[in-house]
Amino acid sequence: HHPRHALPPSTLHTRSQTPPDPDNLVLASRLGLLQMLDLRDANRPSQSKERALELANDRPTHKLSPACLAYLGLELAQLDFPQGIELLERLLLEHPDSPYESLAFYGFAWNEAERSNPQIALGWLERIADTAVDSPIYIDSLALKGRLLSQLGEFSTAQLNLEKILSLRWASS
Repeated sequence: HHPRHALPPSTLHTRSQTPPDPDNLVLASRLGLLQMLDLRDANRPSQSKERALELANDRPTHKLSPACLAYLGLELAQLDFPQGIELLERLLLEHPDSPYESLAFYGFAWNEAERSNPQIALGWLERIADTAVDSPIYIDSLALKGRLLSQLGEFSTAQLNLEKILSLRWASS
């Protein structure tokens, strides 16, 4: 079963025979990342997941850009693959003060929330500064924070967090 937008078989065959030129690996990983995010946005989660795994397996991860480390790491962490957390840790180690660090903090928080460690998760979310308001993960982090605070019975603080989301005019959903 081939998805409608699959590469023609001839392209796939050529691709698997010639490994990408090392200089083009960063570009190739960015392209793969774009495809993964497009599939996710098109509400095709299983194909997005497949693409994320291919990226993680095909590319030497030391060649990934900070953006790739952040988005791919977060995607894999949310799919519960340990490589995701490793990529996010590498992002923070190799690119300190990267504009993508909020995605790493969110990934760590999400991971801890999934493991029923709301306090630790909140600690990671606290590291996402209000200056990260333009980060693609800012709204998600406020929503996660609100959910965790509710779980802990801190309803008034949770409400403040959710009101902050509503106050941001550009927050669509």
